[in-house]
Parts: sequence; C-alpha cells; structure tokens
Amino acid sequence: MFEGVIRVVEYTALGLSVIGLAFRSTLYWLIPVVPGEPAGLGDVIELLIQFLLFGISFFLIVSSLILAVFKKTKPALKAFLIGFLSPFLYCVIHSYLPKLL
Repeated sequence: MFEGVIRVVEYTALGLSVIGLAFRSTLYWLIPVVPGEPAGLGDVIELLIQFLLFGISFFLIVSSLILAVFKKTKPALKAFLIGFLSPFLYCVIHSYLPKLL
C-alpha cells in the first residue's frame, strides 16, 4: 500500500517538473507584469510550482528512508533519486529554456 502511494507521488513529481518547464517556456512569457511591480502573476504561479515540487521531493526522500529501514532497497533508491533529481534538474533547466511563444 505504502509503495503504491510512493509510486503515485513519484509520477506526480515528474509530471509537475514537466508542467513547470512547459509553463516557463510558454505561458510564463504571456502573463504581463504590472508596470512598477517587481513580480507578476507568472512569477507567483512559478513559485507555487516550485514549492509543490520541493514539498513532494521532501516527502519522497523521507519515504525512501522509511523504505530503506524495511529493507526495500529498489523502491527506496527509486524514490530517493526522483525526490533528489527532479527539483535539482528543474532548477538547472528552467533558466535555460527559450521562449517558445
């Protein structure tokens, strides 16, 4: 049961990373910023995506440690790698994405 929940959360983390990168390269640039304001609605949406991704990743890393205690190494390693690499790669890649629209 617990491994099934972790599998769903793993796919959620990967999907959220893809959605965040797609948002950054397309819709982010179409949302205007009010003159004189430092950030716009696109920045707020991107911040929410990042917070969700980091929260999910924290859950995956903690879950991988719990699975490792119960000697389930393969699902633990998979959860740890997805939990560690998805926000790391998101942060690295998102600043290099070109505008697609």
